[in-house]
Amino acid sequence: MRSGAWRAGWAAAIVCSSWSALAAAEAPCSDCEEQTAIVYRDGKGITPIAELWRGWGGQWERQYELGRVPLLVDGAVWEVTSRPVGVPWLDCSCVSEAAGRDDYDADDRCTKTRTIDWPVAVGPLPGQEVSLATKPGDCGGEGGSYAPQLTYLGIFDGLVALSARGSGNGCGAHATEWVTFEATELPAGGQKPLWDEREGARIAEAGQQAAVAKFIEQYDERSAEDMNALRLVPMDLRAMSARWNQGYLQPSWLLSREACFACSNGLWNSYTEAVWVTSEAPLPARLAPYAMLAPALRSLAALVPDAIGFALLPGMSLDAELLRPKAAAQKQDR
Repeated sequence: MRSGAWRAGWAAAIVCSSWSALAAAEAPCSDCEEQTAIVYRDGKGITPIAELWRGWGGQWERQYELGRVPLLVDGAVWEVTSRPVGVPWLDCSCVSEAAGRDDYDADDRCTKTRTIDWPVAVGPLPGQEVSLATKPGDCGGEGGSYAPQLTYLGIFDGLVALSARGSGNGCGAHATEWVTFEATELPAGGQKPLWDEREGARIAEAGQQAAVAKFIEQYDERSAEDMNALRLVPMDLRAMSARWNQGYLQPSWLLSREACFACSNGLWNSYTEAVWVTSEAPLPARLAPYAMLAPALRSLAALVPDAIGFALLPGMSLDAELLRPKAAAQKQDR
């Protein structure tokens, strides 16, 4: 009797185990729900590129490029777009003609205005608009006016970091290249430093050896004095560019040092040489909240190594108009 009861119990256990396994197999997995995300990339234009991606169980597929660039800020939807602004530039041909007439006070009359598109973020409330970069003070050169260039370097929810580059001209001397790094936090607006002086010095110190190695690679011959300056003189942290490694934020940092005009490499301004490096120093406190991507986005980050930001969309979070694809004609123009 005991043997028969044991066999019956064993058989029942097998049946229960089989049913449990079947139930577990049929139960929906936790990461199999369809998810939607926006991937931001730099497009070398006035606004960044925004792509719509869909994912299932950790597998992601690009859908299309969006015609507009939405940002999710504290549960509200903003949009990165542009507005026309007037930027002054000095007309050198006008200055030259004035000099021929011995008129050396013609700068005011020879200063002209060029209208360019400049980036702004528009909020959900009427009249809610924030400038994303300081308007240039000059965009002139020997050959005329030149529209400044923008590079988007990081989008972290409502924190947008970018670099603007252009030139200023004194006429009769070489143009001076200028470059800025700016980070704007929405909805408050205004430029926000991403690191304090101590954090910047720590990052620069940790990356200096890598910077020296890259500088040496770029130039075959350097004087002993210059080599000592490379190794011993502290470099300055100028900018950051967002990059993710296995879901963790590991930015590239732009380090610069003073240099002559002829030996400048143009990455920061006319009288410095600069180089992008990585650093083992801890992230600045302002970037610490963005140190790790949401688990659902980590596999997506591996598919888009040049991404500068990600946004995981909750259901029904955006108006359908904001999710429309970019027009085919616009794609051909880009």
